[in-house]
Amino acid sequence: MDRRGRDVTDPHFEFVKTNGVTLRVATAGDGPLVVLVHGFPESWYSWRHQIKALSEAGYRVAAPDVRGYGESERPEAIDAYDLESLTGDIAGVAEALSPGEKAVVVGHDWGAPIAWNTARLHTDRFRAVAGLSVPYTPMGDVMFLDMVHKVFTERGLFFYQVYFQDVGPPEAELEPILPQPSAGSTMPFPAMRRMAPGRWTRSMATRCCTACRSRQCRCHG
Repeated sequence: MDRRGRDVTDPHFEFVKTNGVTLRVATAGDGPLVVLVHGFPESWYSWRHQIKALSEAGYRVAAPDVRGYGESERPEAIDAYDLESLTGDIAGVAEALSPGEKAVVVGHDWGAPIAWNTARLHTDRFRAVAGLSVPYTPMGDVMFLDMVHKVFTERGLFFYQVYFQDVGPPEAELEPILPQPSAGSTMPFPAMRRMAPGRWTRSMATRCCTACRSRQCRCHG
């Protein structure tokens, strides 16, 4: 139990102001700080099992809703979701929860590039980094979307990240079928335009290749 009589392994929520936004952060435990960064289309809840395990192992765990997701603030501008902004958010969470101490940052899926680059850009705040499902990839000579267009779009194949680049169609298709966010929360469509898969719908699946619908193509690699 902590000083407030709560089980330290059960997450509770804090709202952290950092880097110009307010983030909801699930925290639990006492000890050295570990920050867990979720992927798309997720929230802190993706880490619920790891939060308990790490807090029981003697760590303080923080799992924020990344900006644009869950109960965290969502700027409207697409440029507000570049890696400089996202990494600054995570570094700010670490400083707010463990001032002056270096933390560990772990990311999964789209959270992995955020974690890798947070540790790379904020070496004064982090002592270790781990990525789950996505390895570290340095900047290349070809823009990612240009490569995707060549591999998928030009061959008539559907790729989710291309689908989310245009404003309008994803909102019209997804908003009617998705649960409405709670008060003060919004759907993360601007964040999707930086890096975001979507919930599959019938019309989306028909535009996808047969191999993808059987989960055997590179879309699900």
